[in-house]
Amino acid sequence: MNMNRSIAFVIHNLVLYETIKPLIEECEKKQIVCDIYVPHIEEDDWGDMSLDTYHYLKNNGINVTLTSAVPDKAYKIAFYPYLPYYLEVKSDYKFRYQYGMAKPNWNLDTWSRNFDFIFCNGLYDSSVLAAYTQTEIVGMIKYAKFQRMKRETDKYNLLYLPTYGNESSIELVMNHIEEISDTFNMKVKLHHGTSFLEHDRVSLVKSHVPEVLDHKASLVHLIEEADVILSDGSGAIFDALFTDTPIVIFQHPQTESFEGILPLEEQIVQQNIVPFVSDNDNIKQTLLNAILDEQLIQQRRKFTLEMFPVKGRETIDKCMDVINRFLQDDVDQAYRAGHTRLKNEFNELQTHNQNQSQEIEQQKQRIAEHTDQINTLIQTRDHQENVINSMSADIRSLSEKKDELEQQYAQLTQDYNDEKNNLDILNHQYRQLFGQYNELNTQFSELQEYNGRLSTELHNIYNSKRWKMANKLKHILHKSKMIYVLKGYRVWKNYGTTILLKRLNLKCRISLNGLTQGIILLICAKMKETTISY
Repeated sequence: MNMNRSIAFVIHNLVLYETIKPLIEECEKKQIVCDIYVPHIEEDDWGDMSLDTYHYLKNNGINVTLTSAVPDKAYKIAFYPYLPYYLEVKSDYKFRYQYGMAKPNWNLDTWSRNFDFIFCNGLYDSSVLAAYTQTEIVGMIKYAKFQRMKRETDKYNLLYLPTYGNESSIELVMNHIEEISDTFNMKVKLHHGTSFLEHDRVSLVKSHVPEVLDHKASLVHLIEEADVILSDGSGAIFDALFTDTPIVIFQHPQTESFEGILPLEEQIVQQNIVPFVSDNDNIKQTLLNAILDEQLIQQRRKFTLEMFPVKGRETIDKCMDVINRFLQDDVDQAYRAGHTRLKNEFNELQTHNQNQSQEIEQQKQRIAEHTDQINTLIQTRDHQENVINSMSADIRSLSEKKDELEQQYAQLTQDYNDEKNNLDILNHQYRQLFGQYNELNTQFSELQEYNGRLSTELHNIYNSKRWKMANKLKHILHKSKMIYVLKGYRVWKNYGTTILLKRLNLKCRISLNGLTQGIILLICAKMKETTISY
């Protein structure tokens, strides 16, 4: 088996399978290995859709694989409806197959840059998508073998193809079933999103219309039988135009512009290419006009020829030409390198933007939480205001005492503040005194220790022989008055004769009288003579 000629088709519903079915059949005829994968989706409703798709294909003899893991097998080309997808296999090239042209803000968004090639339905989608990657107008692949069938009844066959979500017209159209039933045989093919996600709408439609079909019914076969299609914001608008089937848009939705350009489904209404009808208009007559009005028919066919230049066998041939080139790696490598660089840088910017968006969402969530808290506080405040209002009568009865109480309160507050200040001062003083106390206590301890050492030393001195001898000498000196001579000698030795004479004079004037004074004067004179002799 040549892996260089292998292709993977990844789908998750039967609408996608029918979109590329003719291409799969052609590849198999050309002996190109084709593997079909259905991703196992964990979400309940979408998971039911993928499982239903797998079992339906399996039961109809289609070789298909249901998986949640990336297969080990590598392919040359992998086909996806969009990226990122539930499951992405290993491949050299990624191709996109178009399954819708409505809602350009989704179908024509920048995620298409992740593809190496896109098969486009017509000029509109190709003009936009060519800005992201390589494209080729191949037409709608699923209608490559389209053949109109003849009507077998007197009534017209009406096919109602509603979208799902907010743009769906199901609730409104169901009110008009009775008024159109005499002219039209009506079939309803529900959007696969409605079949699996909008159970109430499914029940509503089944209660009004006998023939209600889900995603298992072939849209190609239904349009082959249809004389007219009724839709809303569904991509079925362009299926009808491509197959030259008259169509009426019900309750034309207001759609968002695509970078300032009206979506194609909006343009065809404004240009009267496709008629639309509101809930209050004559829906039956509008449907008949779409079938029988030659002017409408010519306008529609002119638009279709210009918008969809490729149909039928040419669709398959163009697809296969591109596929064969990529299977053989016959690609512009310089273009691919530039596209890869652009894609990688854009993806990095998108990842950064997504991270910022997550942060913003987290901030919004926190704001919402704070808003709830604020609302709770507001409710509490309102409740408190009600309580306050109910107490206003009692407050008014006490208003006469208010000033007096306020003065007393002010005085008490002042007294409190004064006492508090005094207390602060006392505390400060206490801390200072306590600190001083600790310092004095430490000093006292040190002095006690020092005193003990001095006492010991004094005790040793008093008991020493020197001390005893000194006491005896001191006693003799005092007795003989020689102590004064010794003191005088010390003064003379330390300060000189002048100071000694001054002190002796002072001492003599104060303390000595009579003979003692005379003796001292004599001593002084003697000492003076001694000094002069020196």
